[in-house]
Amino acid sequence: MKLKVTIDIFSGLENPTFVLADRESKVLLNKVKLQSELRASEKIIRPFHLGYRGIIVEQVEEPVKDFPLHMYISGKHLFGKEKNYSIEEKDAESYVLKFLNKVKNVDLKRGFDNYIVKELEIAKDIRAKLDYDKIFELIWPPFVLAGPCFCAPKYEPEWWNDGGTVQYGNNCYNYATNYRTDTYAQPGKASGNLRTVPISSCTDSAGYVSPKSAAISDGLIDTPGANNKCPRPGHLVALVVAPPPAFGGSGDFHWYRKGNNGLWTHKPGGGAATNLDSVGNTISDPRTAKRGSYTLFCTFMKVLHGHFKLK
Repeated sequence: MKLKVTIDIFSGLENPTFVLADRESKVLLNKVKLQSELRASEKIIRPFHLGYRGIIVEQVEEPVKDFPLHMYISGKHLFGKEKNYSIEEKDAESYVLKFLNKVKNVDLKRGFDNYIVKELEIAKDIRAKLDYDKIFELIWPPFVLAGPCFCAPKYEPEWWNDGGTVQYGNNCYNYATNYRTDTYAQPGKASGNLRTVPISSCTDSAGYVSPKSAAISDGLIDTPGANNKCPRPGHLVALVVAPPPAFGGSGDFHWYRKGNNGLWTHKPGGGAATNLDSVGNTISDPRTAKRGSYTLFCTFMKVLHGHFKLK
């Protein structure tokens, strides 16, 4: 038995991924232990805040039938593709973070392991403070009023939050452009002008390609004077950056999109698409939203449907 583990901490950059050996995989599942299936009436929301959110676990060899093939573990809850569970939390997340030396697929800076431990504590604090009754009503309001952004996409979280290929294979850039690639799309990859790491600022410098210029090469249109107003045609998105020392020095970027009702939504990495900021408030303007480590507001940009490319 082997488990592929992804640490869901970045929003734009590829998340750290590694494979646990048989013994390590068995220890992890033993620490999790499914306690009970969550009832439909229980208001438990998939992790949506920026920063560390949880771990994505995929059974890749000799799957254990009592567990979902794809799991999202966050605190005392396990989210599967079809069912969600409460779990017997025995430091499952902390156990996984001990194996960051196995990571091969991302350029992590020295100090990332210490940084992520602090992020885990921040996530625990966020979970403890969330008012799930209030959040449930905000995420799924009884009705949605027609708004001023006629060309913008609707907020349809159920389409993105499938607990499988769509949720884990598409990040904030996919969501903001409303274009599914299942490749965790990166600004500039399709156009040959890939953003570089670390993500240090909003603009280019010697040897550094910013997410902004990379997105422009993909076909997005820089619109710094938009001032939160809906364009016609196309829809409005916004870029923010978490500069070093965030995420152990690698930094990160994140995108928001303005919906047809005039409010903003986003999808933090492999986490859930949401209409809330990091403290559970609806987003009328990404410049004033609670964004955690993503302290730099870079720009508004316009997405013309059919006039850009992602990879």
